[in-house]
Parts: sequence; C-alpha cells; structure tokens
Amino acid sequence: MQPNDKQKRFFLIAAGILVFLYLAPRIIGMYQQRKALAAFAHRKPSAAIPAPVEAVTPVGTATISPVAMGRYQGMGFASARQCKMDLELRPAQSDTYSGYLTVMCFVPAHLVSGKAGQPNPIMEAARQMTPASAIMTGTIENGDLVFTVDRSIGKLGDGCALAGTFKVSTFGLGKVVAQWQEGDCEGGQLLLQHISA
Repeated sequence: MQPNDKQKRFFLIAAGILVFLYLAPRIIGMYQQRKALAAFAHRKPSAAIPAPVEAVTPVGTATISPVAMGRYQGMGFASARQCKMDLELRPAQSDTYSGYLTVMCFVPAHLVSGKAGQPNPIMEAARQMTPASAIMTGTIENGDLVFTVDRSIGKLGDGCALAGTFKVSTFGLGKVVAQWQEGDCEGGQLLLQHISA
C-alpha cells in the first residue's frame, strides 16, 4: 500500500524533527565553544579578573588544585551516546572541593536498531534528553580532582542516575577530561572547555 500525501508529509516532518534533535545540540555546543574561545582569546587582564596563575604547592600549606576553578562545558559522543555536560568547580573547606554537575545523554535515532513495538521516535528522543545532575565533594588524588556524588538529582533517559566517583583531569590549556559513573550503568568521559571563572 502506497502512503498518501498526508502520510508522506507526516514522515517528512517527523524526519525533519529527528534531524533537528540530532543536529541542534551539536550546533549549539559548537557555537558556545567558539563563543567561549573567542571571549577567552580577547579577554584583557583587569583587577576584577586576574590572569590565571600556575598552580603551586607551597611547603607546609594545603594542596592547591591543578584544575582551574570555574565553569566547564562540553559535548560529544560517550559510549555511543551524544552527551552534553555542564560542570562547576569551587573550593570548599581546607583540602576539599565542591562540584556541581549536569549531564544529558541520548542515543541518536540512526544508532538505535528498530524493535517491534518501539515507542514513537520523537517521544523517545525527548525522553532520552532528560538531564541528570549531581552535587559532589572531592579531593586531589595523584594530580586529579576525584569527587564522590553526595546527592544525585534526576536520572538520564536510560533510567540511570549519576553515582559513584567523578574524576576531573587537566588536558592542555583551559580544558579538562571528565569521567563519570552511572551506578550500575555504563559511564563515560568527555573533554570540557573552561568557559568562566
């Protein structure tokens, strides 16, 4: 049976929405990263925003984090899922640090094998784009910031909550590698760009 014009129009609209859902996070992420890099490159030193200082460990004092404090963002593929991450790092008390994390991951429609009785692909994509957040406390271990999740808020689209440990390692100038766990589910890692202090 050939689809009629109304059905063809519906399939074209649905395909357009799926393409938009797949491409929009990438385009937004690329725009935000370029905007952050441009702002970073054209930043002028001022009294309000001091120039970055190399992390040093003075003798007899608390350990200073090798990772710059502030906000980080990044997106990319992690374990066959498209993920977007926002991370904020702040010093807490003495040798501890606070971390605030929001992660959103989804599996693009073209990577999902068709299953009988599978729900509407548009609704499934919207369900998968549910963010999960965590409040964390961490310390420095072997030059990395290692956090434990104190409180998990919400679950990712696959039903997994952020749990266990979260590790942040320096990666060149103004970047970090973030590795996370999702309880019994598979975690991932992303490269994040420092966007603000």
